[in-house]
Amino acid sequence: MIRIKEITSEKFYYNSLFKDYVFNFDNLQDRFQYDYRKLESYKENASRTKNCYDNKFRNEIAAILKKYNARLNCSSKTLENIECLKDKDSVVVIGGQQPGFLGGPAYIIYKILTILKLSSFLQEKLNIRVVPCFWNASDDSNFDNINNLYFLGQELKKIDLNLTEYRSNKSDSNSKQIRFSDIYFPQLTVKNIIDEFVSLLPETEFKPKIFNLLQDCLDVTLSNFNQKDRLSISSFFSAIISRIFFSYGLVVIDPGVPEFKKLSAKILEFDVTNHVKINKIIKENGGLLVRRGYHAQLNESLNIDSLNFFQSASGNRVKIMEADENKLIDIIDNEILSLNLNVVLRPLFQDWVLPVVCTVCGPGEVSYFAQLKEIYNMAEIRMPVIYPRFSATIIENKISSVLEKIGMQEEDFELPKETLKKKILLADKGKEIDELLINFQNDIMFKLENLKKTITIKNIDTDSSFDRVEKNIRKELEILYKKIYSDIKKSDSFISDAVDRIYLNLFPDSMLQERVVNIFNYINKYDFGFLDSIYSQIIPMSFSHKFIKIEKAKDGS
Repeated sequence: MIRIKEITSEKFYYNSLFKDYVFNFDNLQDRFQYDYRKLESYKENASRTKNCYDNKFRNEIAAILKKYNARLNCSSKTLENIECLKDKDSVVVIGGQQPGFLGGPAYIIYKILTILKLSSFLQEKLNIRVVPCFWNASDDSNFDNINNLYFLGQELKKIDLNLTEYRSNKSDSNSKQIRFSDIYFPQLTVKNIIDEFVSLLPETEFKPKIFNLLQDCLDVTLSNFNQKDRLSISSFFSAIISRIFFSYGLVVIDPGVPEFKKLSAKILEFDVTNHVKINKIIKENGGLLVRRGYHAQLNESLNIDSLNFFQSASGNRVKIMEADENKLIDIIDNEILSLNLNVVLRPLFQDWVLPVVCTVCGPGEVSYFAQLKEIYNMAEIRMPVIYPRFSATIIENKISSVLEKIGMQEEDFELPKETLKKKILLADKGKEIDELLINFQNDIMFKLENLKKTITIKNIDTDSSFDRVEKNIRKELEILYKKIYSDIKKSDSFISDAVDRIYLNLFPDSMLQERVVNIFNYINKYDFGFLDSIYSQIIPMSFSHKFIKIEKAKDGS
């Protein structure tokens, strides 16, 4: 049984721009096309999409997606949803992410659950067919996304793939940056990593299901997306996502598919003609956000002359330095399969080639979009509704019990771990001692000040001496305070251990849990139905971070 609690503590919202987007949208409304909080925005954009979307794409897109998803061994419901894209009244709810190994951190799963729930909600409210789509950002090249995964047990265990041949050194302009769609792992490497990860999972009745799912996805990828007995890492990710959400009919899109990539020519040509103006607008909008007290997600030091796409040559993703417009158009015409869109062009392409009513975004993506409204207008593409993804921290029963036992409150999470320990310990055994020390210090300082005034009246200059005495007193009292706190801490190791345990579970590796822990950690304990339970608890138009509290059922299970 799970129960969801809303959390407003700032620590769970990544940055001030995203928190204002969730709680003070009026401060940012001019940077977006639609107010995501109002159902009318979705109705308006669905109507606009129906009237403005180029329906000639529908059959072509459906054919491409049907072929790709069928190779993933998708469900009949996914094929049905793809077929629905041919309907001129259908729209898309979409979200995307770079591939993560074995599905990646939990936030990717939460984003997909948001896409699915919002699609169902809007289909009912708007009375039109809404197709849930996930964009596998295989054109990107953030190597760290696939080089590790984490298991959370008594400690945080990191499995490092050590695939240094694919690593890019951002400080070296000549270093390799390989897009995900060009990365192929040896079969044995992937199998060994699966075995290592599964071996870390505690023995439960659900563990064999996880192993079988991963093995099936490995087999599908090897059968349908292999290159000399090496499997496509981006397609392996797609296969896992497709299988986890098999019954929901999720449609997976991979922009690395040649037929799909060829459709990006118009957006690439738009950038060739307008990249200087585009970059100036992005930079100006970044400065505007900074002046408002936010950050510029798209680098303010952006080179005005740089193009917003890359070219992959021999697997290496590099910037195009060619300035001749005719040569660039020639590259687009003849070498388009080697080109990759950056974070500016990718959403433009997505929202031009698909009938998108809404994009589900995480904190970083919301920040990107805050700088792109004018670019959309320039391209004559309407920015969709930008919907914040479901964000959550799982609180298992054992952690819930510890939280209650030591009396932690929501606002306590803003404190660093050691500060919180001190607060709890002194609130218990050290409260009286703390008050006595404060009063003692105040008494000494009061008497010292009176002595200083008396001597000063007698025209005796001892200011430096009094300053030294005061400094030494404060220093000695601080040493005494630390000694008392240390002894209290030792005498009550339960509090210290409890806080360590809480922070390990809620903030592993000093990050939010959803950014680190792989969802199979929890599926192994609670079965795949755990995702269905989360899905059922997601409330459309509720945007605050959630604590997913897992409670024991009445029968003790």
